[in-house]
Amino acid sequence: LFFFWGPCPFPADTPDTYGATYGNEATCKTQAFFSQVGIGVPFYTLCLSVYYYLVIVKNSRPSLILERCMHFLCFSFAFGTAIAALALDILGYATVWCWIKVEHDLFLILISVAILVWSPLGHNCHRRCDY
Repeated sequence: LFFFWGPCPFPADTPDTYGATYGNEATCKTQAFFSQVGIGVPFYTLCLSVYYYLVIVKNSRPSLILERCMHFLCFSFAFGTAIAALALDILGYATVWCWIKVEHDLFLILISVAILVWSPLGHNCHRRCDY
């Protein structure tokens, strides 16, 4: 939904951007915050894949503790990184949309590495865990 608005949340003084006439710094940071929260979607996809694997292939019902841990991990990573980025003041104009400012590529790289490391761990969980 926040990508639908395109350049509208961009600050009005953004150079060389068509449509950046309505926004300000607050609207740009709002779009950036919710874009960062969207990082939780791949984690939920991974957790649902593990859950369905356990239910369909292993024919077992995962424990309520596992389900709560999955929800906690997804929400804590998505909102934790979004709140941290907001607190560190690194959200803003990022050339195509409002997200992590171009000057702060290291934060973006760390998030990408976390996704790449965590995804294979969850994918191979059925081989290490006995539910």
